[in-house]
Amino acid sequence: MAGITGPHGLPFDPALLLNFEGGWDAARVQMLDHMVTLMYSGDHAQRVVAHEVLTQLKTHPESWRAVDTILAGSQSPDTKFFALNVLENVISTRWRVLPDEQKSGIKNYVVQLVIKISADEHFAVTQKHFLTKLNETLVYIVKQEWPHAWESFIPDICGSSKANQSLCENNLRILNLLSEEVFSFGKTHMTSKKVAKLKDSLNAQFSTIYELCNFVFKSHIAQPGSVKQSLLTTTLSTLANFLEWIPLGYVFETDLIQVLLCHFWDPLEYRIECAKCLNEIACLHEGVQQYQPQLIRCFQGCVEKIQLLPENTPQACASLAGPQRIFWEIFHNQIALLLTGFLKHNMAAMEAQQAYMVPALNYLVRITMAPNEETFKICVEFWQTFSARIFLEIQQRKAQPAATPTSPLLLDGSPGLAPSLDGGLAAAQAKIKAYSPVLVEVRKVLISKMAKPPEVTIKENEEGHIVRAEEEDTDEIALYKMIREALIYLTHLDPQNMENIMLQRLSQECLTENTSEHWSPTLLNRLCWAIGSISGAMHEGNEKRFLVSVIKDLLSLCEMKRGKENKAVVASNIMYVVGQYPRFLRAHWKFLKTVIFKLFEFMHETFPGVQEMAVDTFLKICQKCKRKFVTVQQGEQVAFVEEMVSHIGQDISELEHLHICTYFEAVGYMISAA
Repeated sequence: MAGITGPHGLPFDPALLLNFEGGWDAARVQMLDHMVTLMYSGDHAQRVVAHEVLTQLKTHPESWRAVDTILAGSQSPDTKFFALNVLENVISTRWRVLPDEQKSGIKNYVVQLVIKISADEHFAVTQKHFLTKLNETLVYIVKQEWPHAWESFIPDICGSSKANQSLCENNLRILNLLSEEVFSFGKTHMTSKKVAKLKDSLNAQFSTIYELCNFVFKSHIAQPGSVKQSLLTTTLSTLANFLEWIPLGYVFETDLIQVLLCHFWDPLEYRIECAKCLNEIACLHEGVQQYQPQLIRCFQGCVEKIQLLPENTPQACASLAGPQRIFWEIFHNQIALLLTGFLKHNMAAMEAQQAYMVPALNYLVRITMAPNEETFKICVEFWQTFSARIFLEIQQRKAQPAATPTSPLLLDGSPGLAPSLDGGLAAAQAKIKAYSPVLVEVRKVLISKMAKPPEVTIKENEEGHIVRAEEEDTDEIALYKMIREALIYLTHLDPQNMENIMLQRLSQECLTENTSEHWSPTLLNRLCWAIGSISGAMHEGNEKRFLVSVIKDLLSLCEMKRGKENKAVVASNIMYVVGQYPRFLRAHWKFLKTVIFKLFEFMHETFPGVQEMAVDTFLKICQKCKRKFVTVQQGEQVAFVEEMVSHIGQDISELEHLHICTYFEAVGYMISAA
């Protein structure tokens, strides 16, 4: 054998493992066990030898012949996994060149082994991981043989399932694996023609699979307790994966939805899997127009069930015990997907059901308040889409003329004008009024959970300390952009309400200094990030009044707070907010000048992150307001850039070299406008 000429400290010559003359015996299997053990727990030299031997063994054209002997004789799970890898390798690389009797032999051997292990409940549990690997190997064969050479595969596997619950559970897992291989991973592993053929075959034979799932459900309904919990859970999980692609008649022309809502929602042990199935139904949108009544009834049924849930559970999740918390977090994640699926894909139909629409939105608000980040992202994406939809609908109504000429081809003598569209605008405004209480709560929760903008270089760490943000968090930036868009649309829909909420929250932060309430830098940060994010969304006059109030409160808060950490938090927020409102700064020179001198003051603050943010904000303002600094403003003797020259040395005296570069880049923008 190339590269392995001696025993290498082994009790046998590893070259023996590559000799298949005369077949394998128990001694060879023991050698393989030893080699696999070295691969995982030997020293470096032994692992190198073991890796080379096992790689050559796996790719040897005759190695698959020893698989049955290895599986029967080895006691090592790792060796059994290796044997199945050998089999998978020959199935995926050499299947087409094998004689038919050898293919048939491999297929029958794997099928019989799967049945033997899965039909015995004890084996199915104790050898769970090996059985999973064996299922994968069977699916490899199915992808090669079905449907052209193994047309009866699905009828065979479904037919055998009714005899034994443990076997049925494993067969459903195999069907689930096949579905995933075809619909989820097919494009990466198979040609598009092959994928299309397998999809057509699955669709054509789905009636057999549906009958099996229905048989399991009806057995449970007819005799509660007669079907194992694990089998019901597996059936629901498998069905959830199938619902994405099955013919729509199986969803809307059967009693499937009723079965799910009436028998699998209320028991906690099935609720998550049931919600996954309903979520898949909610997201169906191609070809569902003819099933709108059934889809609406499904939405109504889901909302009725959701209304019976405890109201405060989403927010109370954090205080629950471990397993309970995990259950409710997963469940709320599914509810968020379920409700947003209905509303995103079939919004018009759902909006017609106001008695159900508003409770659904209210529960979504409560889920948005929950601590789970993934669920929060799902909700934010929905609120962004939902608020944009309402805003754009109103804008379109306003933009349309009151009367539009109709086609000149109408020769019936009727007036060439369409009816007034005032009714459409009134309907859109009535919609805002109906959703107003919900949108008020959405504004509050998005403000309180605002993500950090990329411009902010100071944050509160997990220990509660204020530190410099060392690197950008791309996930947080994406979330910030999404919340920002949602807040801008929500501001357009009701600017007065947004202003009231923000100013009220800021007043509360200012009052905490003189009360027993705990000072929360995080809440102040999020509030100020939200304030900065809606720049330009208000009319200029309202924005001026709003911003003056905000800056005044923040400056007084900066004076009130003691300690460098607290002052740094307020300072970073002042800098962020003013940097976000260039329109206001350009219109109010005295305020702009005050802001610039405040930034010069912050450039002497040595707390980590403050100087960096000061020069960055200075640069941003100089880019947006550069003309203001090179023209003589009312009440001034000279242009600001000339006045500034006299104290540049003092301004940069405590800055690092990189920050000095940023400072002079800002000055460069000023001079460029001269």
